Amino acid sequence: MSTIISRTVRYPQLLGWALGLSLALSAPAALRADNLDVELMRYPNLILAKLDKQDVQNVGVLHFSVKKQNKQPSFNLGTLSETLAYRLENALIVYNTGDEPIGIIRNASAVAAKHKIGSWSHRELERKKLFDLAYPLAWGSQKVKADAFLTGVVEIAPDLATARVVIEVFKADKLTPTKLTEFKVDMDRSLLADTGHTFVVAQRGLTSVKRDAAAVRDAHKRELKQGTGDAVTPEDTYGFKVRVLYDEQEQTISPDSQAAGSFRVQPPQPGQKVAIELTQNGRIDRVLAAVLKVNGQSTWQQQSMESLQCQKWLQKPGEQQTYRGYYDDLSGRFSPFQVLDAKESEARASEFGSKAGLIELDVFDSQPGEPGDQLQISLRGLSQRSLRDKPQKSQEDLRAALLNKGNIRLKTTPPINLKRGDGGLMVPAPEKLESVAIGTKDYPNPVLRGSLMIRYYDPNKVSLNPLQVSEK
Repeated sequence: MSTIISRTVRYPQLLGWALGLSLALSAPAALRADNLDVELMRYPNLILAKLDKQDVQNVGVLHFSVKKQNKQPSFNLGTLSETLAYRLENALIVYNTGDEPIGIIRNASAVAAKHKIGSWSHRELERKKLFDLAYPLAWGSQKVKADAFLTGVVEIAPDLATARVVIEVFKADKLTPTKLTEFKVDMDRSLLADTGHTFVVAQRGLTSVKRDAAAVRDAHKRELKQGTGDAVTPEDTYGFKVRVLYDEQEQTISPDSQAAGSFRVQPPQPGQKVAIELTQNGRIDRVLAAVLKVNGQSTWQQQSMESLQCQKWLQKPGEQQTYRGYYDDLSGRFSPFQVLDAKESEARASEFGSKAGLIELDVFDSQPGEPGDQLQISLRGLSQRSLRDKPQKSQEDLRAALLNKGNIRLKTTPPINLKRGDGGLMVPAPEKLESVAIGTKDYPNPVLRGSLMIRYYDPNKVSLNPLQVSEK
């Protein structure tokens, strides 16, 4: 495989990353913060104070619903329902200081789904059952019962320009959710991707903020089915064509009727050999970078950070590469995609959360001499995989790790219609195969230009969308 992975130049004082193979530093890049995380960090003190007044010892954060104009709230619009819950957990952890900090439960929704409590969002009886379960704390190995749960709704503005986030709480003696606080946030490319929108930002020379505004306009036009001049399809996502192959046979990728702007492909069957082919079609006459993820894990070393922070596959105009699994090192060794059967898929889907069953492509362009994209802070924190395999022993250890990983500096804050179970989930196979050696090259000032999402497998609806659970 001649594909090369970029080791993007980063600034240690900002993100704490080691420099890549090239030591040449370009001009300092403008900082880009994830708008939702920055705004979310203003409210943990307020939330914790209110919980403390209600004598809450342990609190869980359930998935948030997402509401778009004239539509019912949903837990399936992109991945925001789960990622916002995880980020709120992390925000609470980093501000959760004192002699007797409140216990922050990790991933309460997964425990609820495991016990088949899938309709808590609209049935009081199901919310009551949540208080009978034991949940893991975010640190250590202790399990506790919850005194309260946080949840809420994200309301997307009709023009996609802003989102209103409402955080709610309910307790065993007051099962009707009540509002704790709310805030409004400007939409950016990260939030667009989290809510399942596709977009392209073709114009060069823009600042990071203007790129976000251009992405919002582009996504809104696509939602209205208006022409934008730039494709975001499997045929062309800012210069990349995507093909999905089962046993070397190309699969049809169709628009997803359940998520505007996203796509679907029929799920693979156990035993089939899966490959994802990327072709740099030459429409953009320069090297482009791509982060290709399956179930939220990059095909390079299963990295699960923000795509901006991941190492990237580089392809020249006209170059075609086929990715057959997760690549481990520069020798080209890789774990091929292994398709699980229906039972195994359902059992393991929770490992990947809201990313289970997704193929994601994020395309970057290098702009030497112009501001690149740099994340200022991130509440996405440590990957679910790392937390599962190497849990932090104490609350202070976890808090320190989150502060370091997200570059967080604390401030004073003001108050195709697939049926469930069809096909299987793709995971790394246990065996390692050999491939051609992989080279490296610096790719300065990466700018996110386009994003594509393809669903290849539908996880258990109970864990993804409680609103769709039968009343029986």
